Amino acid sequence: MPYGCWQDVHTYLENTRELINKKFHAARPFVNMETGQIADYRLHPQNTNVFTLELRKEHFDKTDFIRKLTEDNIFRSFVRLSVNAGGLRPYLTDMPAYRERKSYLTVKRYLEMFRYHQDITDGVSLNTLPTDVIRRIYDKNNVLPGANVEPWPEGPAGLAIAEPVYSFRMAFYPVQLLMRIDNPHLLSGTDTPAPIHIVNDSEKDATVDLRVQLRDPQGRAAELLTRKGIAIPQGRMVELPFKLSAPANAASGKHVVETYLFAGDRKIAENSYDIFILAARDRITTYSARKVALYDAVPTRFAGLGMKSTSDILKTLKIPFQPIRGFDHLADYDVLIIGANSLDGTVFESGKTLNQWLKNGGRLLMFEQCVAGSLPWVNDERIMLLAKSSFVEHFHKKHPIFNGIEDEMIWESPAGQQGGLFETCLELNDGFLSLAAVGDNRDPGGVRSVINDRRIGDGEYLISMISTTDRFGKDATITRYVGNMLSYILSDAISPYAAATKNTDVPVTHTVGIEAKDVVYIDIKSAVNRGFADEVEGDKQGGWTDYGASHDLRNIPTGRSSLGGGVPFDIIDPAGNQGKSCIVLAGPTRDYFPRESSEIAVDKKLDKLFFLHTLLWVKAGKGDVVLEYEVKYRNGETETIAMKNHIDLADWWMGRDCPNGRVVYRDGDKGVYLSEWVNPKPNLEIASIKAITQGNAIPVVIAVSGKSRFAQRIDRVDVEDNRE
Repeated sequence: MPYGCWQDVHTYLENTRELINKKFHAARPFVNMETGQIADYRLHPQNTNVFTLELRKEHFDKTDFIRKLTEDNIFRSFVRLSVNAGGLRPYLTDMPAYRERKSYLTVKRYLEMFRYHQDITDGVSLNTLPTDVIRRIYDKNNVLPGANVEPWPEGPAGLAIAEPVYSFRMAFYPVQLLMRIDNPHLLSGTDTPAPIHIVNDSEKDATVDLRVQLRDPQGRAAELLTRKGIAIPQGRMVELPFKLSAPANAASGKHVVETYLFAGDRKIAENSYDIFILAARDRITTYSARKVALYDAVPTRFAGLGMKSTSDILKTLKIPFQPIRGFDHLADYDVLIIGANSLDGTVFESGKTLNQWLKNGGRLLMFEQCVAGSLPWVNDERIMLLAKSSFVEHFHKKHPIFNGIEDEMIWESPAGQQGGLFETCLELNDGFLSLAAVGDNRDPGGVRSVINDRRIGDGEYLISMISTTDRFGKDATITRYVGNMLSYILSDAISPYAAATKNTDVPVTHTVGIEAKDVVYIDIKSAVNRGFADEVEGDKQGGWTDYGASHDLRNIPTGRSSLGGGVPFDIIDPAGNQGKSCIVLAGPTRDYFPRESSEIAVDKKLDKLFFLHTLLWVKAGKGDVVLEYEVKYRNGETETIAMKNHIDLADWWMGRDCPNGRVVYRDGDKGVYLSEWVNPKPNLEIASIKAITQGNAIPVVIAVSGKSRFAQRIDRVDVEDNRE
């Protein structure tokens, strides 16, 4: 059942089910679609006139592009919105291609998800304009720049049928086959679970025959499965186990899984799913001979956890390399590879060495990292922990790292990690090759880079945050991508798409981090008063800030973890602590929480304290104190740590890094900050600390850690020098 614009959804959501039952005397699913006009400002001249001509160029002014993309206004917000719905460049330069992608990503898929989950939802709201489906054209001169319709419809009120019509048609067949493909990127000769679900939303029971076939890039179809006489009761769904196989002799490229349902001789439904197959003959097996150093901390840092490492990939590909534990002898190597999840104190402290080696012609490849922070060898590179996405847009498809995998749609929805292509992203600078939506489109910083390539002096560094380590050898797109990256970095060519770094100095920014051996975990159990999960808003029961299940932090990992930062914390599991795991203090709309916490025992000499905390319902200006930590020393002296809004932490919703507050955990739009305090009296033992609200925000303290006094210095004293 269709409804009007999305703004009207709130007026009918609560009673829709009752109204449908009253009218039809049966349960019926419903779908809401937004309405709009041909001149909707999503494709406004304010955007097309600014971006379109420049983005049609192979090489464009990235600095100017970034400046415009990050402007804080309604027009730019819809440009940012397009990144996750098919791509910014097609949106502004090739509307038919954009519509085709958008229809697959945000129409067909959403409706299929809804129909598959009808047991837990009654309806779905689609933010899709009818002008995205059918465009009624009155005059060519009235069409906005970039809104190309080919071929042009005839007649005074011509009708152009756009791609989303077909996606809607497939999604709305009353009886339809839905396929949930576990890995849509297959290596030839492998298979993947792809269970079939036939859902019956018609008005009566149905009996159907099915056929599944695979169509190759040349248009040839091969039958995969036939089944006759499948009975599906009205309003129910039938599941059939199925494995999707990529033929051993399959050609590389995009293949289409086609499904058909028949009632007797009459076709009653069809559907299709794009998959990517990489043929064995197209996997890269030979690489240039170079002197390669590999810094891979995973085998020791995560020993015993079964994590795969970049070392495993290089060994599989038979690329010779020398494992290193420091960077003192980089001059002996042509190429340095920093393995996945290997950023640590050694890397962060080696900025000058890495910077000089790169300027002298070194080539560096860094795989994905789980730690946020500024990179040490150049001034404007930073890893950030924001939201993840299953879609990335490549802006320089002729770069060698994209050979054979230029189409973004064959990257989309990869195997593993709930479909997310990356866990961390990169600061947006002129080195970007690929962009992704990592936050709300209203946030000027909601689009970031995930792959950067830059020249520095005579050298080059390539950084990729695409999750590769667990997917290499399973996911065809990722397998080809890893081979491409290694082939490129082991060559002696520098791509014309590698931007020249303008500021080649070593950064002066301070990276917050601590080695695990130096950390002191502060036990806050004596002060916690709430759990991470809340079920009912405003009942003064449950946990978090009492705003219900959609506004809690139930998904945060518990136990000892650095999350996305460089400081380990011990996050309390509420299940093992009578349901309590964090400290929540009073603030706007929540005056029934305490004004201050109980005292938290420390009993240690510490160089620093680190706080894992966040804010909700902030009613403070930038720089206003929102939270204080009172530190009591054993001798009776005290220190007050004033935590300031947008300096040390900020509101959790769409939170961004502050000067002393890095977002180290994110659950959708919700963020948690890591803040550091340097103890001005490290020779005095800290007896206790407590948290005190200022009433202009709801503070939540999740965990506290410290750096033990002298620990780093003692560990690094040379024995012979010490004796002298």
